[in-house]
Amino acid sequence: MGLQATARTDWWSRAHPALAADEAALAAEAVLVDHWRKHEAHGTPETLLKAGRVQQGALARLFMNGHLSIDQLAWAQEIRVVVERIGRDVAIGSLSLETRVDNGFSGHRLAEESLGRVRAEMAYTRWRGQLRKPAPVLAMVAEDRACRAVAQAFRMRDAAARALLLDALDLWPDCCGWARDRVDEDDLVAVRRRLA
Repeated sequence: MGLQATARTDWWSRAHPALAADEAALAAEAVLVDHWRKHEAHGTPETLLKAGRVQQGALARLFMNGHLSIDQLAWAQEIRVVVERIGRDVAIGSLSLETRVDNGFSGHRLAEESLGRVRAEMAYTRWRGQLRKPAPVLAMVAEDRACRAVAQAFRMRDAAARALLLDALDLWPDCCGWARDRVDEDDLVAVRRRLA
C-alpha cells in the first residue's frame, strides 16, 4: 500500500470509527475462517484460536525448542504417570472404622496390580536411586517446572539443570529393561498366592 493509500485509509478510519472497527473485525474473522478451512478436521475457529494461545508445559517447550527428543518427552511422561500413581496410593483417604476393626485389608488391592504397574514402579525406584541429584530432576519431570526456575531454586546454571534432566531421562529405558527382566507374570502369580 502506497503512502497516499495509507493516508486515505487513516482519514476514512478517523471519519468513520464504527465502520472501521466493524471492518477490522470482519477482516480478523476472515483470517480465522481461512485458517479454519485449512485445518477444519482439527476443530472450530474458536477452538483453533484458543489452542493458539495455550501455553504448553515446560518439558513440551523444551521439546519444541529442540532440547529434548520425542523419546525423552515420552519417557518424562511415563515417569510422571508413575510418580502420580505412587502419590495417589500414599494419599490420605477417608477413614472407615469398620475396616480398621475387622482388619478388612488383606492385600487384595496389591493382588490386583498389573504386571506393567509393578514393573513401572520397580523401574522408577531404580531410576530415582541412580539420579545424582533427584530433587531438581523430579521438580522438572514430576512438577513440570522450567529448567531456569529449577536452576535458580537449586543454585545451578541453566545448562547444568538441563544436563541433569537429559541424563536422567536417558536412564529411564535401561531401568525399564531391568524391571522387565526381573519380574514376569509367574512372579506376580506367586505373590498373589502368598497374599491369598
